[in-house]
Amino acid sequence: MLEALKLHRRALHRIPEIGFDLPKTREYVLSRLRPLGAKLEDAAGGGILAFFDAGREDAVAFRADMDALMIPEPEGCPFRSEHEGNMHACGHDAHMAMLLTFAEWVSENVNRLPHNLLLIFQPAEESGGGALAIAGSGVLERYKVRRIFAAHVYPAVAFGALASRPGPFMATCSEIHARFIGQSAHAAKWREGRDALLAATGFVHALNAFDATLHMPHLLKICRFRAGSSTNIIPDLAEADGTVRAFNREDFEYLKSEIRRIASEASAPLGVTSEVGFSEPYPPLVNDPNVYVRFREAISGMPYQELPEPDLVSEDFSSYLERVPGMMFYVGLGTGVPLHSPLFHLDEAALVPGVEAFQRLALMVN
Repeated sequence: MLEALKLHRRALHRIPEIGFDLPKTREYVLSRLRPLGAKLEDAAGGGILAFFDAGREDAVAFRADMDALMIPEPEGCPFRSEHEGNMHACGHDAHMAMLLTFAEWVSENVNRLPHNLLLIFQPAEESGGGALAIAGSGVLERYKVRRIFAAHVYPAVAFGALASRPGPFMATCSEIHARFIGQSAHAAKWREGRDALLAATGFVHALNAFDATLHMPHLLKICRFRAGSSTNIIPDLAEADGTVRAFNREDFEYLKSEIRRIASEASAPLGVTSEVGFSEPYPPLVNDPNVYVRFREAISGMPYQELPEPDLVSEDFSSYLERVPGMMFYVGLGTGVPLHSPLFHLDEAALVPGVEAFQRLALMVN
């Protein structure tokens, strides 16, 4: 198993691609799936479905994401990215390697399976849209999927351990895009202008003060700020961008409405207009409690850590869980180097428990 994981992960690490445009990644995955006897079909443009028919009434699905990040990879890795400026810095190469290695086991054991299996190789997790395109296509209904699982490598979990929790697992998330539109003027004639920069800084300070009053689990941060092009001109435009996250839709909508209110109150007294937009959110990722119980039974005896609280990161696997009961779990790397870092790395031996968990889940009867 380890040699297969190394082979697949390192080959895929060399060819990181972005979004839905994954021609080399798709071809590698297809080249490994074709001999295995699965029914193969395209999914969402850049993705692949592999269906293993065990002659059963329904199916269990497993998903791996395929896309990489626009992060330059440092020198030093012997299987470094061949696509300059792109890197598998979130472990999606490892996710595909686990699912391909699992597929090889499924091909040899399909007659033992209590359910048919659907393997989903999904594009565009990082840029968004991949999960929604597949989940919304009717494929889960067409293949009568009754449960769905996904694994994500995680540096903060101990090497060789699995980790998860029932219920809320990851947050819903949107980007915040706040614009403040005023009127420029020379700094010496500042009364003749309407200071977009002053409104935007007031917004940031007021938002931080509001954030400090909240007791709900959430994240509310402005991380990018732009205004002005001269040292002596009052800017007519300022932009403040950030992120808002919560674990249920009610809290999320409340936070969005408050962000709009705070922007308006910061800008109106200065004669400045505010515009606040939000990117299309991922739904909150909620692990089905009943599926979680069966997961714990399936992985009995394996090193495991139950997480005490959900994570403020987001993942579009949640789009499947809005339609089918299922769950995501972490596969521990033990490196401590964060995801989305150019220094991200892993030892493929850490992936073995992830594949073993997939095998045990595939053999679970109900």
